[in-house]
Amino acid sequence: MFQIIRDGAARWSLTLMLAVLLSTPAHGTDSDAEPSFANHIRLQLQRLGHMQTAQAAGSTLRETAALTSAYHQREHAPIWTSESGWHPNAHMLVEYLSRLPQHGISGNRYHLDSLRDLRDGRSLAERIHADLLLSDAYVSLLRDFQRQPEASEDDATALRIITLLLRLKPQEDPAVSLDAALPSDAQYWALSRALRRLLQQREDDQNLAPVEDPIKPGDVHPAVFRMSQRLQQTGDYAGPPSELYSAAIETALRQFQRRHGLDDDGIVGPATREQLNASTDSRIRQLIVNLERRRHSSIPLQSSHIRVNLAAQQLHYVHEGQPVLDMKVIVGRTERPTPLTRSAINEVVLNPDWTVPYRIAVDDKLPLIQQDPNYLPTNGFTVYEGWSRDAPTLDPASIDWQQLSRNNFPYVLRQQPGAGNALGRVKFLFPNPYSVYLHDTPNHSLFDRGQRLFSSGCVRLSQPMVLAEVLLRNHGRADAWRAVGNAEDTMSLPLVDRVPVHLEYWTAWVDGSGDLQFRPDVYGHDETTLAALTEQGQLAAPEILVAELERDRELRLAQVAMDAAY
Repeated sequence: MFQIIRDGAARWSLTLMLAVLLSTPAHGTDSDAEPSFANHIRLQLQRLGHMQTAQAAGSTLRETAALTSAYHQREHAPIWTSESGWHPNAHMLVEYLSRLPQHGISGNRYHLDSLRDLRDGRSLAERIHADLLLSDAYVSLLRDFQRQPEASEDDATALRIITLLLRLKPQEDPAVSLDAALPSDAQYWALSRALRRLLQQREDDQNLAPVEDPIKPGDVHPAVFRMSQRLQQTGDYAGPPSELYSAAIETALRQFQRRHGLDDDGIVGPATREQLNASTDSRIRQLIVNLERRRHSSIPLQSSHIRVNLAAQQLHYVHEGQPVLDMKVIVGRTERPTPLTRSAINEVVLNPDWTVPYRIAVDDKLPLIQQDPNYLPTNGFTVYEGWSRDAPTLDPASIDWQQLSRNNFPYVLRQQPGAGNALGRVKFLFPNPYSVYLHDTPNHSLFDRGQRLFSSGCVRLSQPMVLAEVLLRNHGRADAWRAVGNAEDTMSLPLVDRVPVHLEYWTAWVDGSGDLQFRPDVYGHDETTLAALTEQGQLAAPEILVAELERDRELRLAQVAMDAAY
């Protein structure tokens, strides 16, 4: 599960206060030219250090330890301002903060309104407040951008952020260092643009009536009119709204269904109706969660890798930077979710047997055995006394299965290789603490479903033998693939080059055609992330983000008009 990590305030403060004690004040600053500023900001920082909640111009500072370190190293010279006003970098930072809604973040988490109020202030107190707030905004934003999951902030990160602040030049745009802390992959920025579009159209979408009735092609009904309006809003339908469920509207609905991971049958059943009626605010929050996830889960991908999106039930294989294979997969049921993990495939096993995990044996297999005494021999299962490979076998008919239960099951079930084996013809092993793997399946009819949550945790592949061939050919075992033929014996084929595999969770992304894709939050990870963001005060309501974008637009128009007047 993706986890939003709480601020390590105590560790951060200790690290930076240590930096203050060990650092030598930097020379060559403009502190000598402004003794009044230096003296007053030194006193201000000393005073703030004794306060439980430090504030400047009524706005709460989050990084007082960092500010103390930074200004100490500058001999308390200003970073963003001078006696004649703000440096260009200060104006650029405010502009950057005003664009944060496109990342799903409120600029006011970083003092945006307070800074706008102080922008024209020339008094010493206003300059000190502005300088502190600008520094606090820059450090806070960098730290939030760079926070990594499942790891506390280390000393090196803290000091690196301070170094970036101190290196800023008056004419330098802070956006360069801030954007460098964001994911560089195109997918992040495509999602950011999609969020901005949704925020801009939010008001127009508030008055759309819900679709409340089942609909099928050929129907004439007011619900069709409402559906066509919603398909216009989602960008799937360009024609006029109509009460006739025409071929054009059906084509649009099928596209909508595909973009939302639904069965694209053109019929408005409960699942399609739920996605059609999803509010723009819920979609905005979905994009916010996925942007947050990408900011804090970006691990550099090797040139060859496999990624499985559990929410989309889709696998992608890339070799030496080039897409090679996409396929549908089946993942764990909601009560037995496939875990999020990263590892590397190190072995391909052809014609595997299947040792049934204890939970599946007692929860799934035992009831079937108790209902049908011939279930085990009919389906190729052997019964063993224990878990070792050389454990004695037992005759299933000699066991009183009716007396066994979840808490009383001393046996091991192993299904022999064959056409009916649950793992099919091949499995792909990668070390992980969950004992999951990728594998074939004898039942391929389920791959026709739009949502594919049917396994007990492992990932079933729709094209397993194709993946086996390309992995063996591309990763040092082409000879092994040529020798496979129609072999029926179990064969373990270690790869010469391990292939990184990432089991991930994305409920929103932009595909290669530029279409915005959504998937249901089948495992509840989005809900967990939203709850964590809310608890930490980081989740901005859609209406707040919209208001900030609109204010930014109005201010830009006003500036253009002012420039034209001069």
